Amino acid sequence: MLPELTVRLIRKIAVPSVFIFWLLVGVISSVTYGLSLLIRGLSFDILFGLSFVGLAVSWWLARTRLKTWLAAPMLLFAGVGLIYLIVGKLFTPIVNLGHALWQIGWIYLQDPKNPVVDFTALQLSLTEFTQRVNLTGAELNDWLGSLSTATPIFHATAVLLVWGSAVWLVSVWAGWVQRRYKNALLSILPGSILLIAAQGYTYVEPTILIPLLFFALLLMALTWLNTNETRWKSHKIDYPDDVRLDSIVAFVGIAVFLVVVAFFLPRISIRRVVEMVRQLTNPQIEQAAPFIESFGLQVNQPSVGRFGSMLDAGLPRDHLVGAGPELSEQIVMSVQIGAGLPPGVEADDTIPLYWRGLTYDLYNGTGWDSSDVTLHHYRADQQVGLFVRPGYWIIEQDVRFIDESPLLFAAGDLISVDENYQVAWRSQPWRSEIEQFPGDFFGASTDALTYRAQSFVPVVDETTLRASPRLYPDWVLENYILVPFGVPQRVINLTNQLIAGVSNPYDRARLIEQYLRQFDYTTDLPPLPPNRDLVDYFLFDIRKGYCDYFATAMVVMARVAGLPSRLVVGYARGTYDAANNRYVVSEANAHSWPEIYFSGIGWVPFEPTSAFQEIARSEFPLQFPGDATYVIEAESLMGGLKPLFGSWPLTFGAAALGLIWGWMVWITLDEWLLRRLAPAGMATRLYKRLYRHGRRLGAPARKQDTPHDFANALRRQFAAIYGKSIRHKSVLQTRRDILDLTNVYTRAQFSAQGLLDEDKAHMLAVWQRLRPRLLWARGPYWLKKFRK
Repeated sequence: MLPELTVRLIRKIAVPSVFIFWLLVGVISSVTYGLSLLIRGLSFDILFGLSFVGLAVSWWLARTRLKTWLAAPMLLFAGVGLIYLIVGKLFTPIVNLGHALWQIGWIYLQDPKNPVVDFTALQLSLTEFTQRVNLTGAELNDWLGSLSTATPIFHATAVLLVWGSAVWLVSVWAGWVQRRYKNALLSILPGSILLIAAQGYTYVEPTILIPLLFFALLLMALTWLNTNETRWKSHKIDYPDDVRLDSIVAFVGIAVFLVVVAFFLPRISIRRVVEMVRQLTNPQIEQAAPFIESFGLQVNQPSVGRFGSMLDAGLPRDHLVGAGPELSEQIVMSVQIGAGLPPGVEADDTIPLYWRGLTYDLYNGTGWDSSDVTLHHYRADQQVGLFVRPGYWIIEQDVRFIDESPLLFAAGDLISVDENYQVAWRSQPWRSEIEQFPGDFFGASTDALTYRAQSFVPVVDETTLRASPRLYPDWVLENYILVPFGVPQRVINLTNQLIAGVSNPYDRARLIEQYLRQFDYTTDLPPLPPNRDLVDYFLFDIRKGYCDYFATAMVVMARVAGLPSRLVVGYARGTYDAANNRYVVSEANAHSWPEIYFSGIGWVPFEPTSAFQEIARSEFPLQFPGDATYVIEAESLMGGLKPLFGSWPLTFGAAALGLIWGWMVWITLDEWLLRRLAPAGMATRLYKRLYRHGRRLGAPARKQDTPHDFANALRRQFAAIYGKSIRHKSVLQTRRDILDLTNVYTRAQFSAQGLLDEDKAHMLAVWQRLRPRLLWARGPYWLKKFRK
């Protein structure tokens, strides 16, 4: 019974147009689902809704006699309008506006002579609608303007508009081409390219293409079958009745087999091909990366190179030059401050200089790990992101290593390096007009032994830190404030006792820091006992340790106190060599320290390790002459195109789109009205239009002229306008159409037989050819007239 029902169902749904339409839905939904996974800020529900509407509308229009040249702009601008309504959230204001107008109209209908109308609802609806339109326009304008800068902003509104428009275009293309031209490959090609390009850039596993492959194979197979069936029927070739059922079953089996093979194939060869292509295009891609990522695409690279062994660190100083806690005076590097610090303060401890190497976010009870990272390549002097940092200075450091180093070191937050370099990000930087995300930095590296780095260094006073509110961005709350799992209760109790009665984040951090500085510093430690938490063991058993212990304890206790914190590994400032104006950094300066996040400021270092000098922060802001001049000029990605991204393109573009859309609507409405006329009325209407166009093109007209006299005069005028181009095909066709339309008009006016309904289609076809050519001829006509 069940097999028979299945066969009947297949035969029922295997109606060619219905089945192919739903296969197209499968293709487009695969594309939209993949894009929603790859692009930040996109919702699958919105994308699928747009794609389905676009596919359905184009599928229906392809059945009509509508010309492609007319359908294309209509579908384009309809999609842009629909997306703008969605992006601007204009549906509710429009409904409210319509409701207010309906209420006013109803009042007028009830009492047209003395209506009592309250326009408050209408005014509120208009205000809401105008505000939404202006806000959306301002957001798009800001995003367009940012494209000419070194750090284009990410904005969800703009991303939805751009990718929504792209999805609409590939959907209407698929529906129109498949329905009108029966070409499966051509119909799905733009959507497939869109998804494959996004997948290739973001480095997401190619398995995201599997659903697209399945539906595409079935669509092409069934289209081939339908084409053959049509040919067989037209040539009266006999074929089995069950060929469709058998073919569909075979197609599904083959498609499933190929999909299964494709699922395992990427692990064998596709990734290698992608890597090769990526290497060839890497310089161009990296240069355009900030621009591309402003459209929501984020790189998810599979390889983290030399950082792979550093993600699971244990006690992370092992990754520095001079492994382990032992001290050594072996020189590692020298650092000379080139610019940024006021004169005479190089040796001042009010400037917290730590040479940062790695940062860690996950405490596992015995050491530190990092969340997954992605490796991003930067060319020399390319900035990782330029952000406004209140309380930060920009300094230049000339770093010289004695031997090779696996890491790149710089004070504070890295901005750029004068050599090619790589940064491993837990999350890459982005910026919008309302907020900025400087990125979640893990580490950086370069092959150069000598380099110049620019970076932000926090120089924040205690008053500013105390004024920082306890309002943290989502990325901080998600990664840096939760108490690590498994922290013993007595660690939590101790922390709560220390901060009892203190609510200010900075004061809480200082209490924890001062408490830990009472512990002894030593590198002579017994191994951590099995199944013991490192922080608990440090605080309650040995009560001594080296910097990894101090920093780990403060990070964990800070999170218990509700303070976002992380552990940082690198080097302390070292010894200042005044004669050579440089810091000399040795293995003994290898260090770990905690950093705490303050809203509106960023990551601020603390020093709980008793053997290292305490950070001396001033009570009030430091005022150094000329500190306002410490700025960096942003490198323009599109400097030559900057004039194109001012405030006027959005207005100009909207006006142009409005004019074109109005023109398309007017043409459609005009043809609909013409079709409703009687044949004689249509002939009269079209001839009058031809007469007006002819007069505007300079064709002479006299009262005694017949319609044919004027037609011949207009044809001669066309010959005069185009001169040597008179033999061109389009000009010859125009002259024939002028005479053709005049003949039809003459028959309508003077023939006893009159016109038939069939003549209406002929007149419309002639007028559709004539109208654009008559309008276009005004250009050369006025140009010749001007030259005279």
